[in-house]
Amino acid sequence: MRQHLSKLDTRGTAAARRTRGVRKIHTRQVGSSTRPRNRALPPERVTKVSRHSAAVELQRVLFRVRRAVRTRLRGEGGEPEIPEAQAEVVHLLYRTPGLRVQEVANRLSLASNTASTLVGQLITAGLVKRRRDAADARAARLHITPAAIARVARRRDRGATVLEEAMELLDRKDRGVLVGATPALQRLLTVIEDPPQT
Repeated sequence: MRQHLSKLDTRGTAAARRTRGVRKIHTRQVGSSTRPRNRALPPERVTKVSRHSAAVELQRVLFRVRRAVRTRLRGEGGEPEIPEAQAEVVHLLYRTPGLRVQEVANRLSLASNTASTLVGQLITAGLVKRRRDAADARAARLHITPAAIARVARRRDRGATVLEEAMELLDRKDRGVLVGATPALQRLLTVIEDPPQT
């Protein structure tokens, strides 16, 4: 009888030890899983993340502003719009007259035949004309017509009016921020169109 009780006591003691061991292991696991982890990003990483987020937001906002202005102008009626691809050629020749077709293709990252088709459509519409190159009689330079110049000026003025009216609805601080940001946006445009050589 004593021997039987001794065996039971030994088994009970062993079971208790195992239970305590499991509790200790469980406690360590829970403690390690709930302990707060300090994984703060280094300053240079935070800067890169913030800069990328700002770039994404800037791209989104600029696109929506441009689209909103175009929608307003379309809703006001007036002269019909020309396709976006043709408008890009017109604005390019407005800023840089005298380009050849291949130069237009290069500036706008278009295939040569695509640029040639767009130029032909604009010539038919009376917005672009060819002039013989004084240095090479076999080549032609592209210029926008007076009608196209007047069209660009009208749309520029109407678009500026839409923006001006919208800015008047903002408070003085926001208007100041927008006006102050214009030179920086112009510099941003310059480095996008003509990236510095590294």
